[in-house]
Amino acid sequence: MGCSKASSSRGIGWLRLTAFASPWYPLGAIMLPFAVFLPPLYAQHAGLGLALTGQIFLMARFFDLILDPFIGAASDRWQSRFGKRKPWIFAGLPVFCIGVYLLFDPPSFAPNAAGGLFSPAGLYLLAASVLTAFGSSLMLVPHAAWSSELGGGYDQRSRIMGTNEWVNLVGVLGVAVIAAVLERLLHAGQAEQMRLVGFSLVMVAPLCVAACLLAMPEPKAHCNQPIGRWAVTAALFNSFYVRLAAVKFTNSIAESIAHGLWVFVCVSFLGLPQYASTLLAIHIAMGFLAIPLWTLASYRFSKRASCMGALGWRVVLTPFILVLPHGNFPVTALFMALVGLSLGAESSLLRAMVADVVDQHQLGSGYKLAGLFQGSFNVISNFGKALGVGLIYPLLAWLGAAHTSSASPFLPLFYAFLPPLLNGVCVLLLAGFQLSRREVESIRERLQASF
Repeated sequence: MGCSKASSSRGIGWLRLTAFASPWYPLGAIMLPFAVFLPPLYAQHAGLGLALTGQIFLMARFFDLILDPFIGAASDRWQSRFGKRKPWIFAGLPVFCIGVYLLFDPPSFAPNAAGGLFSPAGLYLLAASVLTAFGSSLMLVPHAAWSSELGGGYDQRSRIMGTNEWVNLVGVLGVAVIAAVLERLLHAGQAEQMRLVGFSLVMVAPLCVAACLLAMPEPKAHCNQPIGRWAVTAALFNSFYVRLAAVKFTNSIAESIAHGLWVFVCVSFLGLPQYASTLLAIHIAMGFLAIPLWTLASYRFSKRASCMGALGWRVVLTPFILVLPHGNFPVTALFMALVGLSLGAESSLLRAMVADVVDQHQLGSGYKLAGLFQGSFNVISNFGKALGVGLIYPLLAWLGAAHTSSASPFLPLFYAFLPPLLNGVCVLLLAGFQLSRREVESIRERLQASF
């Protein structure tokens, strides 16, 4: 049988597990600026326009289509004296920091998009985005694979992936809080907010990576059997994996559209331009608080049921944004808090289900391909997010929303119904996922008996 790793998370305390998950702090922190703050910054202040900015972010994510599966498969195959996953995470750190520094603190450009992609601003944004995405992938993909290998059982995987997502939301929340404080107390503009956020991430990322690498030894591999091309192809066409990938892709588009529209909706429809970052912070804080509850729900019911519940919550609540009173911060804050209760839950649960699929595939094929599965899953996630940005910003430009204060009256309708519609599709797809708790535990018992 192919390579496997002896692993168990039963003896891992919360403090150690949080240290292990700490790279998800900077990796999560860049997601909010990517989706919400950086596109308007480059579109308006660098003069690229909404359509071109969205296209450049989409182009940068195309690199992930090749890089992430390669990184995952390579970390499955390559065994060093330091382990399979640790060298990749360490190598990704400087690439990530350089990309973040460039992306979050751009030089001043003449406000002229006539040069398009090949203008100085366009080429700068593309290069900085690619560097940041590449560094993120070098850290995230091997770490997600490593997390899959630590799981000691069906519920333990929910705990591990839930901790990763919890730390991820700490990063997102940290950015939202920094932006909100700068916005409310110092009256800083978006450019200054992003400059300080980027500086903080460059300082924190090395500490997070060091904590991770020192907190946890890698599980010992039983063998280092070569992985054939046919095994890779068979893995990516695994029926359970394909269904989960479809859910992740659809949900990532929904998230990206909602985040991309938020600033425009908050300013032009809700009439709360001075509270955009503050409301986002409230939204994310509720997700941060609720992640452990969704993890506990997966213990009581199942990962699939808990994930469907989180997505369904969003389907029901999001359209109520249309009836919020104009300029009313307390009511809008309550709405954002309630919707935020489901934030991040589906991400952690889906990755935990992918870890179960890794075992299911290993039982049938003999190959444990955690890196390949998690790397490909990351491609699906990033491409869905980039596609959402690539679609929504040209749409905003077509609707005439050159600035946040001049948005189309159709935008709140898109925000209220398009993401929930896509979330509803995810619920239907998950209804057909049939890898149950009993089957997963049976698979693990058979795998352990074979070594």
